Amino acid sequence: MVAPRTTMPKNQNRPGAAGGDPIDDYLVFRRELRAALREGTPAALRTVVRRWAGPRDPQLGALIAQPDQMLEPIIRRMILEEPQLAELHEAARRWLIEHEPAPIRPRAIAPTDARRTPRPRKQVD
Repeated sequence: MVAPRTTMPKNQNRPGAAGGDPIDDYLVFRRELRAALREGTPAALRTVVRRWAGPRDPQLGALIAQPDQMLEPIIRRMILEEPQLAELHEAARRWLIEHEPAPIRPRAIAPTDARRTPRPRKQVD
C-alpha cells in the first residue's frame, strides 16, 4: 500500500505557496481562472496559468505555449464547462459553431466480430 502524500509540491511564484491552505489556494485559482475566461482572451488565460502552474506541470506549459488561434476554441470550451459562467454559454456555443468545423458524425458499420452472420457457402459437387 502506498502512503498518501501529505504535502503538495510548491511553486514559490504562485500565490499562497508559502504555506497557505491548498483548498483556499485552489478556490482562489478557480476564481482567477473564471475572471480570465470572462475576459475571453488568450493573454488573460496565459497570465493565470503562468501565475499558478508549477514547474512540473508540462500539460499547462504546453497549453499556454499554443498560439492564440489554438487557445480561442479551448477558452470557449472551458467557458461551457464552467457552471458559474452560464451567462456566457450561449455566446461560447455560437462562437464555436461559427469558427469550428462541423464534427464528423459517427456512422454505423457492420460488426466484424462473432456477431456477424457468415455468408452461406456454395457447395461444390
